[in-house]
Amino acid sequence: MMRRLGPVLAIAVVLSATSACAGKHSRPVAFTPVRVSFDDSSFGAVLCAKPHELANCFSGTGSTTLPPLGKITMTRTVVSGDQKRTAPAGCDPADTVGTLAGTNGGSAHISGTGTLCGAVATYTLLVDGGSGAFAKLHLTGTIHNDGGAESWDVASFANS
Repeated sequence: MMRRLGPVLAIAVVLSATSACAGKHSRPVAFTPVRVSFDDSSFGAVLCAKPHELANCFSGTGSTTLPPLGKITMTRTVVSGDQKRTAPAGCDPADTVGTLAGTNGGSAHISGTGTLCGAVATYTLLVDGGSGAFAKLHLTGTIHNDGGAESWDVASFANS
């Protein structure tokens, strides 16, 4: 009797552990970190919305191909200079928010915190909270922007 119960018990433990680990996001699929460049990215100064009237704000767009998603377009805004964080000498703390959209109609929220050092900006990258085909999209990594030329180092990817 014990010999038969052993394999059944082992399967039950595995199934319980699998369902206990299930959360809002699935584990990233087999994904090799990748750098994507937004060759057509364009950023310009914009008026800052409340409560950031005294900050420096920029808005921009760009498109690229991210292998698991295909062609994507990002639109994001930067707020720099009024955050209560520290930054290296010659730099200002900066935050960014925006939208990532796919040609299939899905979209997801972009956010990041980082620094703006002259024309060079670096932010954490979080893409989350999507709709349509991007409803379960979750990306992490780093945003690099050098005076408008945008690239992302995507470290993790999940979309299921």
